[in-house]
Amino acid sequence: MMNSKSLANELQEVITKHTEQESAANKDVALEGFPFQVIFAVDYKNNVKVTVRWPPDAPPAQAVRTIASILHHSSSGHWKSPMIEATKKFGVENQQVEVSGQVLQQWAGANHKEVGSRLCVSPRQVFHAQKGL
Repeated sequence: MMNSKSLANELQEVITKHTEQESAANKDVALEGFPFQVIFAVDYKNNVKVTVRWPPDAPPAQAVRTIASILHHSSSGHWKSPMIEATKKFGVENQQVEVSGQVLQQWAGANHKEVGSRLCVSPRQVFHAQKGL
């Protein structure tokens, strides 16, 4: 009987270790400390998957406010600077600076086309231009 019990314990230890390794492998270190998440993922066919996460123990009002804020800021373009910096950083870390530069150029071109006929100037540009007069 001792043999089967130790074999069962050994098997349980192996399963536990494997589960812990799988969990560690699936953990994204870049997201540590950021429990509120909206993650956009795209495959080669441009199928989009959006994953939204918040801590289950977060107060509902905080989860609603934080996730709604993330969606608002990302869709309104308020977080362009952090997105640009993250793209540059990824390019540098993966020795693909040229690719990250082209990504940013294409993104800027797409934004310019969107604005297109309703080309507008930001208030900051207007006030800076007036200071020079």
